[in-house]
Amino acid sequence: MKKVHAKPVKLGPWVAGYQNIYEPPLAPENTLVEADNILIETEGAISPRKGYTPVSTNVHSLFRYEGRSYGIFNNTVCELFSGSAKQLSDFDVIGKVTWGVLNGDPVFTNSSVLARITNDKVIRIGVELPVVDISVGPISSTSVAVSFVNSEGEEGPLSPLFSGGAVQDPVDSTVASMRIYTTQATAVETDGEVQTYAGDVLYLVSEVAPGSASISADTYVGAPIGRPADTINKGRMPGGTYVRYWRGRLLVARGRTLFYSDPLRYGLYDQSAGFVTFESRIDFVESVDSGVFVGLRGNGVHFLAGDTPNQWQRVKSATESAQPGASMLVPAAQMKLELTAKPEWVAVWFTHRGFALGLPSGNVLYPQADLLSGLPLGNGSIHFDDDRLIVLSQ
Repeated sequence: MKKVHAKPVKLGPWVAGYQNIYEPPLAPENTLVEADNILIETEGAISPRKGYTPVSTNVHSLFRYEGRSYGIFNNTVCELFSGSAKQLSDFDVIGKVTWGVLNGDPVFTNSSVLARITNDKVIRIGVELPVVDISVGPISSTSVAVSFVNSEGEEGPLSPLFSGGAVQDPVDSTVASMRIYTTQATAVETDGEVQTYAGDVLYLVSEVAPGSASISADTYVGAPIGRPADTINKGRMPGGTYVRYWRGRLLVARGRTLFYSDPLRYGLYDQSAGFVTFESRIDFVESVDSGVFVGLRGNGVHFLAGDTPNQWQRVKSATESAQPGASMLVPAAQMKLELTAKPEWVAVWFTHRGFALGLPSGNVLYPQADLLSGLPLGNGSIHFDDDRLIVLSQ
């Protein structure tokens, strides 16, 4: 039998790129109209798409940062290696999480947890609110409130005011101490009659070991006072769907609400004003220096412009829907953008018209819109590998 040698076939170059707007007979010249399971370089070189085999069905929520890989394995946060995993968390993490970066540390969240990886250890962000069993007794002329402090010196939210009671043991083992604050009684004489009023400012009077300590406001009457309390009406930052860092604050998207932390106190937020509520579910959040892009389910992309949350001005930047979770920041130097002044970073997300680029001005570019339209949007993540943007969709 005579052996037949196939002749090499030259394809491309497709200088006009890939397009799915027109049927092949109407497609512009030098465009590629169909490609399955292959990778195509700009100059036309093609290669088979890499295949991957799952190492374990118990691994999910993968994240790669600074050359290291993390994920959830058997309900614990682990660093992943080829064929092995190193456990980093000492508590269970149930369900999928999404990731971000906080001051050089990986940070992750879902509806029940918000935590960061520091020095190869998972640490929950924020400090729990003390729970007080209120005792029954006479009303005191002063009131007390308590807060927990963790081993890193971070103080949590202040408990409600009470006159006497027992503070329950903290759940989190990282709580190192408990601070006690009290108001100061003031005597006021009116028409020869003296009346005592509780003050409205809480001052630090003691710091003790945490535990089921019985505390009475009367114990601290006349005690030397320290600084005023500054965590009144604060709450511990909740977990959510997405987490990002922006200008010294932590941002957490949960349902239709975007929470933002106090400046440089990432585990604490103002319960009365530390959030923005939108009219539909948040599909992604990306922060640039001048503001925050927020993708809304069925309502396009909005830009919160300003240097602080108090200055935020909301502008609708795009009407295009975005794939939930498929967003990230990319160095502008890696993007072929013809801009007068290139920013350091641009926000990138995935839409029906390909990738969208959010600029610090709040403007949105669609570099593939002339060649792509009607792409299906599912659920999945976006990745930047070397010089290539890759979106995963299910």
